[in-house]
Amino acid sequence: MNIEEMHVTFRELGQQMGIQTTRAIFSENIDICINFAINAKARSILRQNVGTGFPDKVTRDNAKVSSINGLYTLYTHGKITEENIKGTGSRYEPYSAIIDSTSVYLYTGFDCMYSDNDVVHCRLVERESLFDTLDDFCNRPTKRFPVVAIAGNEANLVVDVYTGTTDKLVKPNAIIYTYIRKPATVILDEENPENSVNCDLPEHLHKDIVTDAVNYYLQSLSSKQGDAGSQT
Repeated sequence: MNIEEMHVTFRELGQQMGIQTTRAIFSENIDICINFAINAKARSILRQNVGTGFPDKVTRDNAKVSSINGLYTLYTHGKITEENIKGTGSRYEPYSAIIDSTSVYLYTGFDCMYSDNDVVHCRLVERESLFDTLDDFCNRPTKRFPVVAIAGNEANLVVDVYTGTTDKLVKPNAIIYTYIRKPATVILDEENPENSVNCDLPEHLHKDIVTDAVNYYLQSLSSKQGDAGSQT
């Protein structure tokens, strides 16, 4: 469904559910309900299928992401080029880069690409166990098995990459990261339809999203009526 069809379905479902004022709802208010439902649906799929708490933003190395293919339209990747990778690769000054996280829901993996175009997957290591890993003869990083530790906030993610011991450092030519981005904010612009923004979640989720949006609107009406009753 495009955004116009979602609005029509919202009004039709609202009428079927007994909301007599549905036809009079402003398009902007329907957009708010649909956007709330879109984000709630995406978060629900992530929470149910990814082996980490949602706010962490980065899955653990052994987490499985194939089960969240219901969000395949949001799955994408980025690339950090060599000139944006700082540091010497040492224990206390690793190869480091900063990623803008403002449009990211969840990071799902990191890979290193070297000058010979060889691409290898990175192991994600918690900060608190990083130095134990670096000192572990069996698990310490190498060119073929690099280690990544992350830190940051809602706006930026700092990625530290370790590719070997002090005497065998190899700087990556690029760091490739995969992630699930935040869904688009839908808008129905009735005066300028070319400015409208459609839902970019998979089509099979659209009916559920509209139904959830109507239920959200119903809950908001009940809440307002309850507040009005308590004041009288």
